[in-house]
Parts: sequence; structure tokens; C-alpha cells
Amino acid sequence: MSNVKMSQMTNDDDDQQTCTASLSADILTECGIAIKRQHGVQSSLDYIHSWSSYWQLKLSPTKCTVLHVNSQRKTKDYLTVDAVYNICGSTLPVVSTVIDLGVSYDNHYSFRPHINSIVSKASLRAKLILKCFVIRDSGILCKAFCAFVRPALEFSSEICNPYFKMDIKKIENVQRHFTNAIFPQLPHHERLTRVRLPTLEMRRIMADLTTHYKLLNSQIDIDSTNFLIASTNLHTTENSHKLTKNHILNIRDANMFHNRVINFWNKLPDTVTTSISSFKWRLLSFMVNIGFEHFSVN
Repeated sequence: MSNVKMSQMTNDDDDQQTCTASLSADILTECGIAIKRQHGVQSSLDYIHSWSSYWQLKLSPTKCTVLHVNSQRKTKDYLTVDAVYNICGSTLPVVSTVIDLGVSYDNHYSFRPHINSIVSKASLRAKLILKCFVIRDSGILCKAFCAFVRPALEFSSEICNPYFKMDIKKIENVQRHFTNAIFPQLPHHERLTRVRLPTLEMRRIMADLTTHYKLLNSQIDIDSTNFLIASTNLHTTENSHKLTKNHILNIRDANMFHNRVINFWNKLPDTVTTSISSFKWRLLSFMVNIGFEHFSVN
């Protein structure tokens, strides 16, 4: 019995050493790939610097930063090497949040920094309107809200559309608090009906569908055939322009523009999708008549 146990222990030790050696080899391989990528990035930066110097186009290193994008669930500590990149003789700082074309996101590719920024900016503008305007006419105040506050909340909504309930509620609260200052005695849905304002979530869906419509009708110079595929199921009485749903791997991919818009688009009737000049008006009329709660069910 002791010989059997010693044999099993020896085999277990060999398997453990083999697994450890295999794991160490995988780690070394991935670290080697990461180091090669770092050298490749630095070589690209050197080439950009030489190209700009040759054509006498001065770069601004103070506006350049480094952002390491990684997953929250699949972070590997041994790959987080402190890579140092240089351009024009200046070391680029490593940041956790960047602003690209007015939209900010962090190293996990989350748009929550952008949402917090626009909510703060829009809330300040809404408070200034209520403070500066002595008159309390709902029509005038709502026009000021639509002109100065709502554009800040809807900037690039096709890109940074929130999908967490806390972020959706945070944006919606800006309009909720503003209308509450006008009609403090009424519930939220009655206030919106009184001032004829849709919810901000409904407006983001309408913006997605409008952009989607432009893509399908080649009104935007983007080849959408790679990610918008027409459905082969023609046995339908509602929408003859339905699209095929893509395979989704995670919640972030499911809420990207070309994936999240498919469910809403497939629910539109042909009376909305076939009209070019009045698409926005027909879309708004359809969503108001059918009810946003029913329309938003996936």
C-alpha cells in the first residue's frame, strides 16, 4: 500500500510540475508577445516623428498620452508591464481616461466618465436656466431646455449609449428635475405629457434608428454590409426589411450600435421604413402611438 501511495504521489508531483512548466511557458510566450508589441508601437512612433520632421509638420507631445485598454474580468497582472513610450524626445504619460472627439472613456472601454461629465454639465445649465429666467412659462422654459441642455446629453449618443440602469437613470434625472421645477405637483409622466417632451431614452432610440436608416439607404459613406445583414425570413407582415441578429459574446457587444438597433428596427412596420422624406415624423408618431414600454421590450 505504501508503494502504491508513493507512486501516486510521484505521479501527482510530475503532473503538477508539468502543469507548472506549461503555465510558465504560456506566461513567457504572452509576455514575449507583449514586449514585441511594445517595440512595434515605439517603432511606429519613431516613424511618425521622422515623417513629421521630414515634411516640417510639428507634433505636440503634450497632447499625446498612452491608454492601456484591458478587460475588467480578464486582467493579467504579468502583462501589465510598465511600458514607456517616447515621441519627439518626450515621454508620453500613461492615463486611465482619454477624450477622443469629445467623447471620454476609460481603460476598460467604459463610457461612464463621459456620462458623468455630460450629466454634470447639463445639470448646471438646467439650474442656470431656472435661476436666470424669472418667467415660469412652461413653453419658454422647455424651449430653453431643448436648446441648451438636451444637446449636451445627446451628443454622440450612437457611440456612447448607456446600457446600465444607473447610467440611464442618471441622464433621465436631469430632465426629471427640470420638469419637476415647472410642475412640482404632477408625476413625471404627466409632466412630460403636459410639456410634450419624450423621455431621453426614447430620443436615443430614435437617434439610433435614424442613423440606422441612413446607413441602409447609403446616406452615410460607410459600408454597412459587413455588419448589417438582411434577414432571409420573408414570411412577415410587419417589416419586409428585417435584419439578422448577430452572435453576441458579452453584454458590451450586445449594446454596440449595430447590435442593439436590430431589435428596435425589426419591430418597425413598412409604413415607417419605406418613407424617406418623413421618416423621423413617422417614427415619432409610431413610437408615441404604440407606447414606449411596449416598443422597448426585446
